[in-house]
Amino acid sequence: MSTPKYATARNPANPSTGGQVELVARFLQTPLMPWQKQVAEVAGERQAANPARARYQHVVVTVPRQSGKTTLTKALMATVAQANPGCQVYYTAQTRKDAVEKWGELAKQLRKEMGIAPDGKPRVKVLEGTGNERIIFRGTESMIIPFAPTVEGIHGKTSPLVVVDEAWAFDQTRGDDLMAAFNPVGLTIPHSQVWIISTAGDTRSEWLKSLVDDGRAGIEEPESTTAYFEWSADEEAAAADPYSDETLSFHPAIGHTQELWKIRALAKDEPEHLYRRAYLNLWPTVAESSIVDLEVWNALAEEKQEMPAGVTIGFDVAGERTGATIYAAWLVDETVHLHRLISKAGAAWVEKALEHLQETLAPSAIVADDSGDNRPVIESLRRSGSTIYALKPKEYATANSEFLSRITAERIKHDGALEIQDAFGRAVLKPMAGGMAISPRHCTGPVDQARAAIAAMYGALNFDSRPQIFL
Repeated sequence: MSTPKYATARNPANPSTGGQVELVARFLQTPLMPWQKQVAEVAGERQAANPARARYQHVVVTVPRQSGKTTLTKALMATVAQANPGCQVYYTAQTRKDAVEKWGELAKQLRKEMGIAPDGKPRVKVLEGTGNERIIFRGTESMIIPFAPTVEGIHGKTSPLVVVDEAWAFDQTRGDDLMAAFNPVGLTIPHSQVWIISTAGDTRSEWLKSLVDDGRAGIEEPESTTAYFEWSADEEAAAADPYSDETLSFHPAIGHTQELWKIRALAKDEPEHLYRRAYLNLWPTVAESSIVDLEVWNALAEEKQEMPAGVTIGFDVAGERTGATIYAAWLVDETVHLHRLISKAGAAWVEKALEHLQETLAPSAIVADDSGDNRPVIESLRRSGSTIYALKPKEYATANSEFLSRITAERIKHDGALEIQDAFGRAVLKPMAGGMAISPRHCTGPVDQARAAIAAMYGALNFDSRPQIFL
């Protein structure tokens, strides 16, 4: 049995519902592995003096990819739904879309695995209408419902169980807001719990990292109301050889549902920093995952900057419109200078900000990659009379290559803003139009800071201060 690096200990004086979860898992023909049994037993503890009350209000589990998170949460949610007639169990993930997709996979499995009751009818009914997704257990009429990971998504609900999957996707603000929304959900249910389960995060995953830090510190605290479990690789072994048998020996599914060769095969196309996070469950540092040499980048910061007339502006809107960034760039003696103008949460402010900057700075060009959430902004600004240059895929790939080569050649200067370093750490380069470019879809978090800087640089290199006409 794989030994967890950190784990809340079982108190044998407390009764536990873990056995019920194990029985349901067997009924679903997905028996629990040792690590899953351990988590279910400890997390399912009830207070000895009051068996109706859960010992732990929160359960935090962090395990590597391919460990069986879905099997555990499926058995858990099915157990709670059947033990609490008429209840609603809530499930969420990175976004509502992700939550519904994962819920859909769960629905297919449960519909098959729960099978047919003695009366000839299915034991579960699945409703798939948008906004009305439900897994309904016949007999108890309890439900498993996906929800958007927002305060509004679960406001006013009552539930004995809320499950948050892939918690690495939430920053501190979103995570704190979610936790504040969860707290009243089980206020009137003494055995209610919030389960947070995830693989290790990246430099943006402040909320999960704070839960991990608190969980590690709290496993020895007898009064802690959080049960914490972590299976992750030994850091020294991973530093020596991240693919060795010794390094992977921690993986809790090895010898059960996974084999060493299969984990290596799954990981072969992953960049090492993503492999370490996903399959070793190790937290990367910015320097480890960065697409640029941060020592070189930091050496290129300049203390004072004076923006000349006719700068170019680059902007980028993060996925799901969670944030956006605007950079300015200009060329002096063949060296590109970068200055971050604005970077804020949300994206509703972008169009007005760009219109204002166009009036006050009279930029020689406004540039953005013609993709994703940039497109509605580009089209809206064009309709209002603004001139925007939208980078085609080949131009965007060229801009990425030029940006990275200029850092190496030390032919770029910047204002020293720290947040762009996080974007470098989250960025993933993928083949595009004959080159390599940052692919927001594959990145581990928002990269709008980096993409805005790249767009601004492209403008500085390709447009002078004379008025430009783009067709």
